[in-house]
Amino acid sequence: MKRQHESGSHSALEVHYTKEQYDRAVARAQQHPDRSTDPQSITRGRGLITGCLGEIIVEDYLDHVQACDDDDREMKDKYNFDVLLQDGTTLEVKSKGHSVSDCPSFYDCSVSAINPRQKADYYVFVRVHGKRFTNGYGFDHSKSTKAWICGIKAKAEMIQPQRLLKRGTVIRNSSRFNYTAKSSCYQIKISELEPLRNDLGQRMDLVASGRLVVEDAKCFPLQSDEDEYFMHEYDKGNLNAAYFKGLAELTAVEREHFDKHLHTYLFYGKMVSDTSKLDRAKEEGKWAVKHLKVV
Repeated sequence: MKRQHESGSHSALEVHYTKEQYDRAVARAQQHPDRSTDPQSITRGRGLITGCLGEIIVEDYLDHVQACDDDDREMKDKYNFDVLLQDGTTLEVKSKGHSVSDCPSFYDCSVSAINPRQKADYYVFVRVHGKRFTNGYGFDHSKSTKAWICGIKAKAEMIQPQRLLKRGTVIRNSSRFNYTAKSSCYQIKISELEPLRNDLGQRMDLVASGRLVVEDAKCFPLQSDEDEYFMHEYDKGNLNAAYFKGLAELTAVEREHFDKHLHTYLFYGKMVSDTSKLDRAKEEGKWAVKHLKVV
């Protein structure tokens, strides 16, 4: 069962996980190396089940997942992100164990400063209810069903100097107790996050849907501020110009999608999932685009 977000400032979304999801998390955690004696692991490896359960909760909540950690992906991709969506958006899920029965908006979420170079587009934060183990390392989630999808934040907005909490800093934590940071991390309150939408990652193709028509433009006098042309050069000499009929009629969401995937539309004439040829052209300096618009 999923509860809707409260109106007003952002709050965590309460969800309930099943025994089947928990069992999948245990099985996934067993595929990871044993970290029970790793001093770099704050939970001595017991956080693996928490992390895997958070990933599974997010994967099952979303409608447009293309790949996750259970799929056959290259290790560099698994290091950089947990979930790949159909439109190419990548998510890194950060999960915490949680022993209280609610999840107030003033609670903190964090990303370790050890690995801010991960190339995910967004961080998704999850808290999973459970009973803390007696030795203080990790949580037992086997007898609970409650979790919270705290929200989402773009990596570029999360990894900011003002959010950095250095190791050894004493702060008042979410439970109103003084807490000494065990490792350096970037912190944000749940109230500062955005909701995770079910439809995030839905593949949009403005050409296939007929919202846009791509036309070559040999001669393009700019007549109004609605006229936009895009000069694109491939392999230093193959110079073309493109005009997209219907651009001025796009919704804000469609325009955001178009701007994000402009190079894909220009290079392939449509949306594609495999952009490796375009990526190689960019890396080799063979691809350039110039936006022409009346201002």
